[in-house]
Amino acid sequence: MNERTKHIIGKILKHEGEGWNYEEGSYRGIMRKTYAKFQRETGETLPHDQLSEQQSDVVYAFYEWYIEKAKMDQLPKYLQYLHADFAVNAGRSSATKVIQWLVGTLADGVWGAKTERAVAKFFSEDREDTQKPDFKNKVIAYYDCAKRIYYRGLAAQSEKFKRYLKGWLNRCDQVLAATKDCNEALNITGDAGTAGDES
Repeated sequence: MNERTKHIIGKILKHEGEGWNYEEGSYRGIMRKTYAKFQRETGETLPHDQLSEQQSDVVYAFYEWYIEKAKMDQLPKYLQYLHADFAVNAGRSSATKVIQWLVGTLADGVWGAKTERAVAKFFSEDREDTQKPDFKNKVIAYYDCAKRIYYRGLAAQSEKFKRYLKGWLNRCDQVLAATKDCNEALNITGDAGTAGDES
């Protein structure tokens, strides 16, 4: 695991609690069903119900596996933390749709060859837009705004989701604020700036 990925996972884990959430049956955000898939694909033998602070290496391995599937490494470094955190909290399909909207391809939630090409083209250094001083800030602000719209949409659907809205938006605030610090720690140039709260 490279240092950039380890740093990003550490940031994500700050939002995932310190132990078990017995109501949803997860350990630090790791659900049993997703963990079972991780086991099948990686050969990990530790049972889900034995996850603990002493198995932090397994927790990090799980998140490395998960965000790798979210295609974090195909995005510019300055956007990787925002994308990885949203993929963990809202699901890889939802995070993929934000990227697809951003780059102007079909938003089906599946990161296939077309999305890969569209991402590469959109972020290409040969494009004039990517060379503009405010390009990175605009991309980060767009992603942040899309997250907030997604969460508000969920909250409008049911009272169950509505009770989580404040926490989701607080997480958005904290992740956006931490993006600059995360990028600086990883020696990534570009100011994250701030995104206005859409109404």
